[in-house]
Amino acid sequence: MADEVADRVREAIYAGVYAPGAPLREVELATVLRVSRGPVREALLRLEREGLLPSMGSSVDCVDNAMMESFWARVQVGLLDRGRWRTRLELSTALFEYLEIFHNRQRRHSALGMLSPVDYELRTPPVA
Repeated sequence: MADEVADRVREAIYAGVYAPGAPLREVELATVLRVSRGPVREALLRLEREGLLPSMGSSVDCVDNAMMESFWARVQVGLLDRGRWRTRLELSTALFEYLEIFHNRQRRHSALGMLSPVDYELRTPPVA
């Protein structure tokens, strides 16, 4: 399976879908390719050894991207799993609206006491 994933990503790089040397995220590729993360991880390591991808470090590095993985998982469930778009422009517009209208303004954040960012700012006095 890792060979097949590596071949598909390599072909996408050669076709210009992904830029050579551009960092690719395991979780995103697994979602797009509809495979588990194990084969994707192996494929990315192979492509890294081939020089098509930059080194991403190990799982215990201080540049752990767990926060971004959590964010993209929320976008996946909250937006991407709920619709289909005919063009990249439609998807880009939907993503912008999701982030700027819902995620940043309306969604309640646990770090803000379950308030939306707008409500939190309205209730919090400005810092001098």
